[in-house]
Amino acid sequence: MTVSGHISPRDLTSFKPHTYPSGQPFYPGEPVTAFVRVPSTAQQIAMTVNQGGEYPQLNADPGETVEVLLGFSQTEPGSPVALSAQDGGVLDDGKRTAALILDKNRQVAFSFKLTPNPYRLVSGKITWDHGALLMFSAHRA
Repeated sequence: MTVSGHISPRDLTSFKPHTYPSGQPFYPGEPVTAFVRVPSTAQQIAMTVNQGGEYPQLNADPGETVEVLLGFSQTEPGSPVALSAQDGGVLDDGKRTAALILDKNRQVAFSFKLTPNPYRLVSGKITWDHGALLMFSAHRA
């Protein structure tokens, strides 16, 4: 699902790392970094999950399309990754679910269009029992 307009590996150096107040929390699953670009806030952030398997919540406009690149640290290239929109929003192809394949850099890139509802996107390896939750909330400019 690589489409022009997605975050590319050469863009990653411009993403600001998210920091947790008390240091990086423990998470039992594989560390996966989410690089997220939110056009309405001009935010480009690199995030890791907290101990509950959730990324920090981001603000975005309803109807906005955000770009996401997930970088896995241990999973082999060619492995499938599942995506599921939980409460609204759609992926590149207009569907709420997708199975993507990790590229040679252990990454998948996609766009996520937000709907007027709260939006949560779950990602994880298809053979994994730990998913990670990426959340967006509506904001007014």
